[in-house]
Amino acid sequence: MPDDAALYALSADLGKQLLAAGLRVAAAESCTGGWLAKVITDVPGSSQWFEGGVVTYTNQAKRELLGVTQATLQCLLSDRISQWRPRSGAPPGGAHRAARPAG
Repeated sequence: MPDDAALYALSADLGKQLLAAGLRVAAAESCTGGWLAKVITDVPGSSQWFEGGVVTYTNQAKRELLGVTQATLQCLLSDRISQWRPRSGAPPGGAHRAARPAG
């Protein structure tokens, strides 16, 4: 598992790439419990490229807040969850990309 310094470096690099491309990212997390958003927001200026995130732990929250179908929830640790797209087809808010950790 990467240490805090490595995660900070990865997040800072992600931010540089997103800024250069004029893009923003959002996170939809479950088992990570908001860790991805925390690592990203440790980077000063991340509000320029990080839209925000949502942590949905229960299946009900995943269905209601993210529009994940029951069929997809039956494959919780599968690639189907990590490849899920929001019901609108686009990440929330002004984000151009969505990060969806799996596992």
